[in-house]
Amino acid sequence: MKHLLKIAAAIVTLGIVGCGGTGGTKTSGSPVLTITPRIEAIVTILPTNLLVPAQWTPAQLANPQTPGLQAGLINPTVFGVADPTNIQTGEQYTFQLVYYTGSQPNIVRNIISSGVTWASSDTSQTYGNLAANTGNFIAGQTTTTSPLFVTATYKGTTYTATYAVNIRQARLLGTVVSQGTNLPVPGAQVQFYTNLSGAFQLSDTVTAGYDGSIRASVPTNATLFKIIADTLPSGFYQSFCYTGTEYTAGQVDCLAPLTTNGDLTDATTGLIIGTTSLQAPLLVAPTSAALPAPTGCSDLKVKSTK
Repeated sequence: MKHLLKIAAAIVTLGIVGCGGTGGTKTSGSPVLTITPRIEAIVTILPTNLLVPAQWTPAQLANPQTPGLQAGLINPTVFGVADPTNIQTGEQYTFQLVYYTGSQPNIVRNIISSGVTWASSDTSQTYGNLAANTGNFIAGQTTTTSPLFVTATYKGTTYTATYAVNIRQARLLGTVVSQGTNLPVPGAQVQFYTNLSGAFQLSDTVTAGYDGSIRASVPTNATLFKIIADTLPSGFYQSFCYTGTEYTAGQVDCLAPLTTNGDLTDATTGLIIGTTSLQAPLLVAPTSAALPAPTGCSDLKVKSTK
């Protein structure tokens, strides 16, 4: 059996901005957290990023649910579950075979830590070095031109996930949560767009992890973004709220600005090579609430998709 799935993100805490209203459409889908094993990646914790290196065991560093771990990091933004299609050159990750038990808000991420053999379609190790016994991956300095595949073989079954190595660009952190409860919305995909002569080109897609967080790799001239409507699980409307404004996820030209300068055609966003965060969470309304009214949609020209 093969299991192909994109996973994302970093654990980020952001302030909640109030949203609400009427209007919109419902969405359908299925939960992404199951007991079926699947491949995920987490950012590798290096001793240089630990306040007290001797305090933590390798198993604790490998588990993003370890209590107090973020508080023990010099820079907490370098740790978390990450979308393996958003790896940047030179970064270090650990691929893991995991499964989930429990239900919201008590989801437990279980790591299968022994008996797993790892391999990559990049057999020449042109784009990075993958350790067959641990899943540790060090990205090289060459960027991929098409997706690669990492496999985990466990008890006769092989699981597969895509990954890619991108150039160093803006590392953008955020989170997708349910309005009202602030519970994570895993599996939601977020797309980012750049401005090319007044048209908006899709530049990156990132998938929210089990904790609802996203860890995107985007060009510094990215200006707009949106949630892909049909990636929201059942029980949520096809819309999202960002910094108090509601956007229709199912409308191709309904995009949210990354900045608050009010000019959606301005290619200067202030994004830098390095890590920064979205100004607020992306809130999605459950269908048990009032239908959100789209207030942020405008006439934009989307050039193409990636």
